[in-house]
Amino acid sequence: MKYAKVVLIMLIMIIGGVLILSRLPSKMRDKYQKDQEDYFFNHRQTEQGKFNLDELAEFPQPIIEYLQKMGYLGQKKMNGIRLFFRLC
Repeated sequence: MKYAKVVLIMLIMIIGGVLILSRLPSKMRDKYQKDQEDYFFNHRQTEQGKFNLDELAEFPQPIIEYLQKMGYLGQKKMNGIRLFFRLC
C-alpha cells in the first residue's frame, strides 16, 4: 500500500513537471514564430505560379517533406502558409 502511494505521487510529479515545462516560454519556439512571420510578410508574391521543388530548396527538409506529402507540388501558389511549432 505504501509502495503504491509513493509510485502514484512520483507519477503525478512527473506528469505535472512535463505539463509545466511544456507551457514555459521557449526561446526556440519564439524565434521560429518571429522568423516565420518576418519571412511571410517579406516574401509576398503578386504573381502566382505553381509550387515546384526548386523553389522549396531554401526551406528546411521537414517543411519540404510536409508540402510534398500534402500534395502542394504542382498546385497554384497562395500568398502564404502558416505552420505552427508544436511539441509532440
